[in-house]
Amino acid sequence: MINTNQKSVCEKLSVDFKYLPDFAAQILHKEFDSFVSELLDNYERVDIPLMRFFAGMDSERRRAIVMGSTREMLALLATNQTKKYIELTISNWLTNQLPHIAREQIDSQDISLVNYIRGCVFRRFISTYSSDPGLQQKLVEEVQRFTVVLDSELFSSYLKLQKEEIHKINDALQQREQQLLEAQEIGQVGSFEWD
Repeated sequence: MINTNQKSVCEKLSVDFKYLPDFAAQILHKEFDSFVSELLDNYERVDIPLMRFFAGMDSERRRAIVMGSTREMLALLATNQTKKYIELTISNWLTNQLPHIAREQIDSQDISLVNYIRGCVFRRFISTYSSDPGLQQKLVEEVQRFTVVLDSELFSSYLKLQKEEIHKINDALQQREQQLLEAQEIGQVGSFEWD
């Protein structure tokens, strides 16, 4: 039996960070363009399914979209508002506020690959922030915690969307079956199976 009172990953793992805010602020204010370029290069190299919706768009427009979402993420991380960032990301997705993408067009690979790439790019920039191995290790742990919590919350939302879609399909099938039964009754016809 599934425990429905189980805590979410966001409740189990703290998103109150000690080092990540300052690191995010440095990226935002000193290395933003390089960070965005690295994200874009990796999105294209890994061939994220989501990027097909941006294929007809010129590179400057794609860059502007990634810059906007990255700036929002880094600004909220820099002020240690990770939970707000996660909630806003999910809300924008579920209410179809994402640019050029409907919520149903995002699949599980998009979630995994975007967060994987984001984590990799964050880790690449750690050496520009500090040369202290101890601090670097703590940042790696905080970046990993951030990506795990974000991944978990996004997948929970993805599964809820899938359940809603399955429920809609089942309702439509039941309605069709009822209509078929009514039509058979009205037409005084029936159906049978031969074994």
